Amino acid sequence: MRFRIPENINIAPVTAHIKIINNSVYSNSFLITDESGDRQFIINQTTKTFIEKFSTPKTFKQLNEEVASEVNAPVKDIKKIIQPFFKYIKYRHFIVPENYEPIKIKTSPLFNPGNNLDQYAIEEIIDTNNEVDIYRAVDINSGKNVVIKLLKQHDKKRIEEFEREFTFLQLLSETGIAPGAYAFIVTGNYTYFIQDFINGLSLPQFINRKKKSTFNLVLKIIERILYAFKEMHALNIVHGDIHSSNILITGENKIKIIDFGLALNTQLDKDQLVNFGGAYFFMPPERIKKTTHNKFLRKPDFFSDVFQLGIVLYMLLYNEYPFNGLTWEELATAIKEKQVEFPEISQYGFAVPQWLIDIIAICVSKNTKLRFANAGEVYGTFLKNNL
Repeated sequence: MRFRIPENINIAPVTAHIKIINNSVYSNSFLITDESGDRQFIINQTTKTFIEKFSTPKTFKQLNEEVASEVNAPVKDIKKIIQPFFKYIKYRHFIVPENYEPIKIKTSPLFNPGNNLDQYAIEEIIDTNNEVDIYRAVDINSGKNVVIKLLKQHDKKRIEEFEREFTFLQLLSETGIAPGAYAFIVTGNYTYFIQDFINGLSLPQFINRKKKSTFNLVLKIIERILYAFKEMHALNIVHGDIHSSNILITGENKIKIIDFGLALNTQLDKDQLVNFGGAYFFMPPERIKKTTHNKFLRKPDFFSDVFQLGIVLYMLLYNEYPFNGLTWEELATAIKEKQVEFPEISQYGFAVPQWLIDIIAICVSKNTKLRFANAGEVYGTFLKNNL
């Protein structure tokens, strides 16, 4: 069987992908990027040369004979050296069989602005991916602005997961910390649910647009974020995927939490198998592995939510992540091993009080036993200090 490099694999110098690195460690390194997924690997010149041997399709036997001829060595001796390399790059799908045809997944939205979905007129595509479309729409009957979250994959398991998310949204919208949830619709072709449209900014938008915010306003935003998650944890609900884009700030500076696709109930879901994952830069150390394969170790809990809250507050204050890495392995190592550094001055220009730094430091502790047990404890400690 002949093998080749697939179209989705790109190899380029590390320095072509990230400008901040000027370290000699990376001077002869290359980054393999899988453009069809989220995989990235750093390799050296030797591995790059080996992979590029398959720019022209060839069998392992042909490769073996080619390398043996280049170095003027016996074929059987070269085979012992290069076979582990060959098995590795095949396992990583850096090379594939010559007749390999990738599965093409349609990522375009099912509906576009100007289309109607039942009684809803689509006005904007907020997001679209392989599984879900999110639209801003108008209810034709009432004139109300709503958000439609539509499931593309119409199978029983995904519909159950989707309905589970809607149930969490319904429960939490009663507390005022999440958008109102109205209808869950299942038809023969698609499944969707309706929720309030929140007119405001995502937290990343606030961070980037409100750089002149006052100390008092930022503290008010922090207090309301902590209050929202305090209410959630009081209902035994773990969000499971807290990150900046899942927090919305209204024009009145109220907080709304969105996206409960990875949430779970600590009382009802003890033995239930649920999907889990999340935004990489916000993952707590106890939930991840350094290896690219099967990154996530276990379900989220209150402790992991608290860690993610700490990262959110750090982002709000400094507009940067406390952990970074060029590849997953580097990022995971930083999350597991690097201690968080706290600048004295926030991105808004005011000095960050030590008591607030201490709260965030406890939230992002590597050891879960040293963290706050839940968002209620974080909120209570914040109120005691912010007098």
